[in-house]
Amino acid sequence: MKFLIIDEPTTGQDFLMIKGFMKILQFLNADNHTIIVVTHDPFVISTYPREVIIMSDGYLVKQLPTIEFLKNKELQKIAAFNPA
Repeated sequence: MKFLIIDEPTTGQDFLMIKGFMKILQFLNADNHTIIVVTHDPFVISTYPREVIIMSDGYLVKQLPTIEFLKNKELQKIAAFNPA
């Protein structure tokens, strides 16, 4: 298994570039690569990952399915998640 860790890959990218980049990551993930994306991008968080890991001050707060994260306003506040 291969791992890829990417920090804020969508910063400064337009919507089409973000979708194209995420499509590449989906392809790699389907090819048995573990992909970890560090992001604050609400579109990316709500669209692509199966799981969300919330960190605060360098500590793991919670790991949960994305759908559960999107339902939990308290965890969203901790993660500074601010969907438009």
